[in-house]
Amino acid sequence: MFRQVMMATALMAANVAPALAEMIVVAASGDAAFHPGDRIAEGTSLQLPEGARLTFLFKSGEMKVISGPFEGNIAGDTPAAAPISTWETIKSFLGAAEQKSEVLGASRKADSSLPEQPGIWLVSIDSSGKRCARKDQLTFWRRDTDDALTIALRSEAARASDLTWPAGSHTLSAPASFAATEGPLAFSAGSNLRKFDIKVLPQDLEGAAPGAVLGWLLDSGCTRQASALISRVHAGEPLE
Repeated sequence: MFRQVMMATALMAANVAPALAEMIVVAASGDAAFHPGDRIAEGTSLQLPEGARLTFLFKSGEMKVISGPFEGNIAGDTPAAAPISTWETIKSFLGAAEQKSEVLGASRKADSSLPEQPGIWLVSIDSSGKRCARKDQLTFWRRDTDDALTIALRSEAARASDLTWPAGSHTLSAPASFAATEGPLAFSAGSNLRKFDIKVLPQDLEGAAPGAVLGWLLDSGCTRQASALISRVHAGEPLE
């Protein structure tokens, strides 16, 4: 009986170990010879030339940036595994053909079909859709700052009108009554109407590993903001 238990345990370990050892490339720049979505066994020996840069995601949620010149093994610092559902969501996002481009942070070209916003927690007003925010923070963002705008907001819990978005300003902070509101939000700028579905970052993810936040952003449908997170990590910038 003991022998059977030990054999079963060994088989389970053999089946689980390769999955837990997997790491995934989330951003690449320079002559890195890898692309977002590439999966590599943890501990693999890599060589990166001068100017190359890779950002890896581990199942612990850790994200590690390696800059060339580099030669050595790549491994995470923390052993805990993230939920498989989140891991699979991230792999699916990175594996999409349209995501294997500059959108994921290797570059910041202005002609991208998804123009990148400078901060993770900014609510872009260029289209309707799902947006993610942190508790007590709701800041709108626009690329074109030529004109002053008169803004009206409406949620299930509050309303505000005649808010002024000055010319020359990329951001506008919502009134405190909207800051922590999750759910539908209507945003009007003159005759233009945007409808957002606001998701608020759970308290237990405040200060969590970047990969854990990335998984939540993707599960919440905030793909633009997920791309911004990857770009900021890849560039060594704060997660704001």
